Amino acid sequence: LAQARVVATFADMASALCFSKMMAVQPTVAGSGEPPSPCRGGHSADGMSGGLTPAALKMQAVLSVAVLILMVMSLMLAMALAHTHKVLNGLKQALEDRSAAGEVPNMKMDSTAVDIFTHNGSDQPLGEQGLEHESAHARRLIYTIGSSNTGCFLLGSSGTETIDVSGASCNSLNCPSCFITPTFLAAALILEISTCSSHRWGIGTGATTRSGVWQYTFINRATGSQTFQVTDGVETWTIPPLTHIVAYCSSEASATGENRLIFPTTTYPTMTVSGDFTVSSGAVDLGSGALSTTGGLTVGGGITLASGPFDASGSTDAFTTSSGTVTLSGNTVISGTNTLEVNGLATLNNGLTVSSGTSTFQGSSQFEADITQTTGNFDASGSTGTFSTASGTNTFGGNVVVVDGATFTVGDGTGTPGVSTLKGNLLVEGTTTLSLATSIAAGGLTVDAGGIDIAGGNMVISDTAGTFDASASSGTFKTSTGAVSINGDATLFGGLTHGASGSSTVATLFGGLQVGDSTNPTDATIWGATTAKAGFTLATGNFDASGSSGTFVTPTGDHILQGNVQISDPKTLTVGAAGSSDAATTLYGSLVVGVNAAGQFKTTTLNGEVTLTHGDFTFSGSNFDASGSSGTFDTPTGTVRLNGNTEVSGTNTFTVGVDGSAGATTIYGNVEVGTSTNAVTTNFNGATTVKGSVLTAQAGFSMTSGSFSASGSGTFSTPTGAHTINGAVTIADGKTFTVGQNAASGGATTFYGDVTVGTASDAQTSTLYGYTVVTGPSGVTADALTVDGGVTLSSGNFDGSSSSGTFVTTTGTNTLSGAVTATGGFQVNGDAYMAGNTLLGASSSDSVTVNAVMTCSGGGGTVCTA
Repeated sequence: LAQARVVATFADMASALCFSKMMAVQPTVAGSGEPPSPCRGGHSADGMSGGLTPAALKMQAVLSVAVLILMVMSLMLAMALAHTHKVLNGLKQALEDRSAAGEVPNMKMDSTAVDIFTHNGSDQPLGEQGLEHESAHARRLIYTIGSSNTGCFLLGSSGTETIDVSGASCNSLNCPSCFITPTFLAAALILEISTCSSHRWGIGTGATTRSGVWQYTFINRATGSQTFQVTDGVETWTIPPLTHIVAYCSSEASATGENRLIFPTTTYPTMTVSGDFTVSSGAVDLGSGALSTTGGLTVGGGITLASGPFDASGSTDAFTTSSGTVTLSGNTVISGTNTLEVNGLATLNNGLTVSSGTSTFQGSSQFEADITQTTGNFDASGSTGTFSTASGTNTFGGNVVVVDGATFTVGDGTGTPGVSTLKGNLLVEGTTTLSLATSIAAGGLTVDAGGIDIAGGNMVISDTAGTFDASASSGTFKTSTGAVSINGDATLFGGLTHGASGSSTVATLFGGLQVGDSTNPTDATIWGATTAKAGFTLATGNFDASGSSGTFVTPTGDHILQGNVQISDPKTLTVGAAGSSDAATTLYGSLVVGVNAAGQFKTTTLNGEVTLTHGDFTFSGSNFDASGSSGTFDTPTGTVRLNGNTEVSGTNTFTVGVDGSAGATTIYGNVEVGTSTNAVTTNFNGATTVKGSVLTAQAGFSMTSGSFSASGSGTFSTPTGAHTINGAVTIADGKTFTVGQNAASGGATTFYGDVTVGTASDAQTSTLYGYTVVTGPSGVTADALTVDGGVTLSSGNFDGSSSSGTFVTTTGTNTLSGAVTATGGFQVNGDAYMAGNTLLGASSSDSVTVNAVMTCSGGGGTVCTA
């Protein structure tokens, strides 16, 4: 338009100039009466061609050149104006787009922003055609922060903010797509973006909504521990301090994806984290993948393994659990040569079984139940601590060895020690020191080597019929330095020396002294009372006082009987006197009473207390009879073995432990209470466990409280009498209930209550192989047998002849496959189809009433015979 106006203007100017210059020339055009125009061509009267004057032609040429120049200039100006207008429109559109996205800049640009009007120096404007290049310029913009809808919208410092971006919800203006927290959060902040699929465009309150997919930016500038969460009402994303997240929203999402923020994916085919990886809340789902870590794994919210193994076998580092209760729900195996170390208190509720290998307990271990070792060794040799047993009876099932340098002590020296009883023989190959009184109840004391040295105390033989026998020893027999009394007859088979040469005491013989006899002149016989002031020495021969009826009283000093000493029949050996406080008699050798031969067993009577402080009390024959005593019979605290049959007579009882404190009683043989002719009652007041094969109660088994549990794998057999089960009985899944045996005559089973097989939701099949009789309850009109799943009879008869009730079938089709005989009434309420011959009535005198139409058909003969 501008170009046309300029050209027309200059054409008018040229015409005006032409006519004004030629007004003075008025030639007449031949034949017209008008002067010829100097500005256009014509013909003169002489027929020559008419035209402009030279001056006019010159002026016309100048004007034409000027017009041409102006036309070119106007064309260039029009092109420049059009291009500028186009660029400005594109810039305006780009700024509006950024405003709607929350990216409106202050137009502060860096040095690379000189091509803001074009992309990468091209002439493509940033209008709608250049949006695909917008991101290159967006990175060059600096966002403003404030409460307007330009830049990043500033949020509050706490609480929950819900922003509907489909309206003017950001300070009454359209919302940008960037949201930012303040530098400090007073409390947790939650931002909910609502209706993002209808986000408005543009600065201000324009109602145009976006289309396609666009980006949101959420920035947490705050420091500290407060959290910043962004949600679309369905999914929530936590943004830690000084971090940001980018999400997208689509205007073309499905119904379930509409108005949803599309956060970054949390599912990766593989993910490698070179630094720390922290999940503050929520769960990490690995799906079917695996988690591999080389820098350790710290979990604050627990690990749940839904399936698959937990495998740390490839690591050589330590495996440390939390400080709370750690539960291992399955079997736990410590493989190879690895060990299990428990530094705190370990409680094993179901026992500990060590099948093989060595178990090491570094600290104190407390076992509140039994410890059973079926094989292997119990070895505490590596420990320098003490070994303390329980206060109950302790049994050593095998040989016990106290190693060299160690001692075996009963009692701790602070009180009165218990009595140690050795049921077997005691063999001491070294020196034995008895610091307290020692009583050998039976079996005697035999010293094979080393002799007996009594450093203090006395040796007492309390058995009046026992023998002190050192005849097998070739050693010396030395008594103590005190008075030695030989109260019975004494026989010296060797020589008798009193004192030593040059040093001796006076030996006083209150009886006669005979040395030798009439057949041995070397013997010396002192017939009368003899007092030897300087001692009495028998150098050879025998010392025989058997011919004397007097007493043989020794001095009060120690006596040494070098040879065997025998008290002849029917003499006795008495130590001390009745009623006096006698010194103890110590026998360093074994004490043998009687001879192990028929008729030579002698009775030993111990009228006072007998104490065996060391050694065994052994019976090699005869009886141990304490029936004449009304006192108690106390055994030692060690294991007490009764090798023969043991009987508690009369009304006496047998009690283990005391009320509230007793050890376990183990009986390896059968236990029989009472006899077939003397049934007695056995009471088990506590829980009773039968671990053996059979518990037999001949006269009945009664339980007044508690449960009867036989959960083992054995059989449970009852007696043949009637059984009453007073409570509900449940047969465990997979088990059966059988009455009688196959091919045998089983007894009848009677159920007085209803019998139900299966349930309405769990129908089960019942199979009756034998003859089954259903006897309905007397006086009850209800059905005796109700089957919800049908009855199948594979063999045998179905017999209801003994019943006076009615037989009613189902309402469906009923088929009677065999011959049917109705001895009573036979009523068919519906159609009846009889394929074979049918006889109604047994004779011609029987009447048959048919209340419905009867149709008879058949091949040949009479069709229907009445």
